[in-house]
Amino acid sequence: MVVRIRQQELSYRQELLTLGLKMSERLPLPEASGKRRKSRPARDEEGDYECEICRANLFVSLVTNSHEEGVYCLPHAIQLLTNKRHHLKFCKLMYTYDEVSISTLVLL
Repeated sequence: MVVRIRQQELSYRQELLTLGLKMSERLPLPEASGKRRKSRPARDEEGDYECEICRANLFVSLVTNSHEEGVYCLPHAIQLLTNKRHHLKFCKLMYTYDEVSISTLVLL
């Protein structure tokens, strides 16, 4: 199951890159999230990131849209950017684990 999640995550990231999403930023790991910077996307009451469309909790990665002030899971971000290509300049991939870290987690 973890291998499938890793493959899906990397596939979504590649699709976003193919669509032209080049801006990205690494989020702090959950245990280091005591320090908040002003550039962080909005979180729900429990402190978790949540997709604006499906309300899924987003632990590994998400896409922010500064134009709409929205946070999206990768599949919904792909859908948004496929339909509204002009939003690319407002979007950024935010991730907790890079590709190497995700692969390392699978090996554990």
